[in-house]
Amino acid sequence: MEQKKMSQSLGNYISISDTPENIYGKLMSIPDEAMWEYFMLLTDIEIDEITKMKSQNDVNPFEYKKKLGHLIVTELYSKKDADHAEDSFNSITINKATPSKVDEYKLERLENIHLPKVLTDFKLTKSNSEARRLIESGSLKIDNQKFEDFDINFDDFINKTIQLGKRNYFTILEK
Repeated sequence: MEQKKMSQSLGNYISISDTPENIYGKLMSIPDEAMWEYFMLLTDIEIDEITKMKSQNDVNPFEYKKKLGHLIVTELYSKKDADHAEDSFNSITINKATPSKVDEYKLERLENIHLPKVLTDFKLTKSNSEARRLIESGSLKIDNQKFEDFDINFDDFINKTIQLGKRNYFTILEK
């Protein structure tokens, strides 16, 4: 199996300036095989203990990822932030709940909105082509309903909870 490096260009890097929730969520999405290198490079856990964890086939790797995420967020922020990040991850990703606080963006009234342009203008995607790929793959939801068209009527988009991918929630307000 080919392993890809962590890099900004691949969109799989974890920045120390990310929010605790984003750091935790990104750590939860790393491949199981890579998790052990993260433990070795980013935690103070002894190599013997990591080797022991790695050999325990009766423990779900997901449990170790949760431990890794908690350790790293605690190191960068605090235990309270790590607890909150884990709760947020469980609520949003596992229980599929909408976060209580979402980012808001303001948009001038137009009859129709070209979603790839809006997503790119608000820096939610890096390019219109990335936005189109996400929309076509069903990664865009409006009020919990998949939306796969590139254009939408303004009134069908404004003041709705929008989800792009697994963890990115926002709403668009009229300017």
